[in-house]
Amino acid sequence: MNGFSRNPRLQALFLTLGSSGIRIGEATNLKKKNLDITKERIKIKITTDSKTKTGRSTYMSKEAQKILEPILETLDPEDYVFSRKNTKLQERSVGTSLNRLLDKIGFTEKYESNGYKKITSHSFRSYFFTKSARKHGENYAHKMIGHGGYLMQYDRMTEEEMLEMYIELEPDLAVFDQTKNELQIKKLKQENLIVVQLQEEVRKLKENQAKIDQKMIERLQKEGVLPK
Repeated sequence: MNGFSRNPRLQALFLTLGSSGIRIGEATNLKKKNLDITKERIKIKITTDSKTKTGRSTYMSKEAQKILEPILETLDPEDYVFSRKNTKLQERSVGTSLNRLLDKIGFTEKYESNGYKKITSHSFRSYFFTKSARKHGENYAHKMIGHGGYLMQYDRMTEEEMLEMYIELEPDLAVFDQTKNELQIKKLKQENLIVVQLQEEVRKLKENQAKIDQKMIERLQKEGVLPK
């Protein structure tokens, strides 16, 4: 995917689409001020959902963030994220670039009915929905991509809960094996830390119990119940 890697904006765009579930129109309208970079994952704030006319938030993966961060450093708050300075990226341009990349890597399968490629910019959104639904259920997936009809329990989620669920989902969204391995290693380290903490708790309990047993033996010896 050489053409893909030579254009970091496109790479960041497609990784963001696949890891956030936002629409291509929402992505092309994103400005730097719509991204909260103070969180553990970059939070994307969609001020007005193009379908429901309400705002929502989602996140992008570390995989996308790594590519996007150097670009963000060059932008002002009012600059469009996935566009060059003083220009706005058009959806049609994204579609053209994606088709060229698909041709280069041989992903040219088309629908017989209309001749359109089976992979489009919407495919990234579908990818996110599928992975989210498998991990946390369809109601969560609908909530994250801005569909109505989800269970209201997700409106009552705190920001910490929302981010925690996303981080649990993130390994399933990763595209490159290296990123998947990094996320899995981090998860294993966290699990290992929990095991170490539990082992330490057990050790302390055993020590306390041994002290209690020793005091009991000494008391019984003093009372003549047990030989010294």
